[in-house]
Amino acid sequence: MLSLIGLKIDVTSFSRLSISISNRHTTASVLHNSGIALASASTKEFPITKHLYKTTDLSAARNIGRVLAHRCIEAGLTRVAWYPGQERKKLKVNISICGHNTSL
Repeated sequence: MLSLIGLKIDVTSFSRLSISISNRHTTASVLHNSGIALASASTKEFPITKHLYKTTDLSAARNIGRVLAHRCIEAGLTRVAWYPGQERKKLKVNISICGHNTSL
């Protein structure tokens, strides 16, 4: 069980990865099936942005993924699902969780 702001959430249930790349920022979050954000990372956060040259390139996406993975592990999340929409044609994603690499 994960406790967020007084809410008890079963983290073994469905968790969905959401990735958004706009003209200015890259954002990723893990959402519970009830819609509550369990973990998130974004280039809108200054501690992340200060280490990046651009906030929308491949390096930014990799670093957002790295920070989000660290935050998920701290929160006790070990599995998430990602269902690509139309962006699958434009985006090649390499997901690495606990040493298992999967290329989409």
